[in-house]
Amino acid sequence: EIADEAVTLITDDGALPLPAGSTLLVTGVAAQELLDAAVEELAEHGIEATAQLLEEVDESAAAAAADAAAGMDAALVLTSSIEFATPPEQVDLVAQVAASGTPVVSASLRNPYDVVHLGPVAASIAAYGNAECDVRAVARLIAGEIAPYGTLPVAIPGADGSGEAYPIGHRAELSG
Repeated sequence: EIADEAVTLITDDGALPLPAGSTLLVTGVAAQELLDAAVEELAEHGIEATAQLLEEVDESAAAAAADAAAGMDAALVLTSSIEFATPPEQVDLVAQVAASGTPVVSASLRNPYDVVHLGPVAASIAAYGNAECDVRAVARLIAGEIAPYGTLPVAIPGADGSGEAYPIGHRAELSG
């Protein structure tokens, strides 16, 4: 319940919520059990999700994820950075999956700053944790089972660290 109330929808270009029957690749920086929890939760809401574990996030893994995403209705890419800047291999992963033509929903499992480093995506979510309850909350938000209640607890500056891309208290609304 706490994760459901904390998960924050930062941006949405109309991609969310995904309707039942949609196909979704779930991949990124997460253990198999977290990917499986997201897939299970999405299935409970009628979304046909497939998990792709990445042993390492590198060029070949990003290319494989992009191939797996091709033809899907959307891809959920989980990122997890511990500093302001998102690791370059995670940025590349999101960029390659997006280049497949499949709409990308990014979900940052730790801090919300990834949104300004990842480039254009269909929707961006902050989960603030990398536990099963956090990925299940992300899945419920994607499926439209919960409304985006959470708001940003910090201001997010631009990718160069200046200005303010998103203010404290920001929350996007589902627009799909």
